[in-house]
Amino acid sequence: MAMLAAMRQLLEEKRRLEKETAAADEWATRPGPGASDLAPGLEAAVAASQKFAAEARTPLLRARRKCWYDAEVQQPVILRDLLTADDVAKLRRMRSALEASGRTPHMFRDATTASNHAVCYLHYDGYAQRTEPELVERLLAAMRNNAPAAWPRSTRELRVRCIELHTYKEGGGLFLPRHRDNDSVLTLSARVSEDGAFGGGRFVTYDRGAPVAHRLDQGAAVLFPSEKLHNIERVSRGTRESLVIELWEGGTNGVDRFK
Repeated sequence: MAMLAAMRQLLEEKRRLEKETAAADEWATRPGPGASDLAPGLEAAVAASQKFAAEARTPLLRARRKCWYDAEVQQPVILRDLLTADDVAKLRRMRSALEASGRTPHMFRDATTASNHAVCYLHYDGYAQRTEPELVERLLAAMRNNAPAAWPRSTRELRVRCIELHTYKEGGGLFLPRHRDNDSVLTLSARVSEDGAFGGGRFVTYDRGAPVAHRLDQGAAVLFPSEKLHNIERVSRGTRESLVIELWEGGTNGVDRFK
């Protein structure tokens, strides 16, 4: 009898989840338009995103991955003219000072052994916050003030997980399938490079599994829920620089992005 009751309860829960999915899942059943001109390199990431979107139609998977799907359905916010030329100069000076002190950039290990992608942790030991407090506070305020209240956990008290200056040389990108900034809440990615400094290298998010390529001007930024899938298209020439800030519910971090 106990087993029958448990099976009946599981069946009722399955029906409830199916009803919820059918009632509120236009996102899961309508494919997004998608970018058709991506540079080679993101095929596996696009396929993984399409699979993830299709699996949203399975109620049990949708319930089990609720935090990811809650982030994925949100549209990113584009912030124009967030960084000035003076801000860019300050970011580069901080990177140079850290490198001169022996803090060599971390080489990001992507789908290949060498991704031509280096990361400088500007937040190391609170360096960015001490060196350029007004710039950092302005950027953090922009993140908090422009995150819609509907985004998961965006209205909670958040602290700096990382402030990073990323450099992608020719051939570099962020190609990892299923890439999310797990454990963070808000992520900002701002273009630092001057106009004409690089080709390709667009920031890519996904709309119901279809890739959306964001072509940003210098100083513009993409703000999004951290657990939303994202990638960087392969850089076809030149050098792409970007500033990445992640906020989370943990304590203010002063090491790398994992501590």
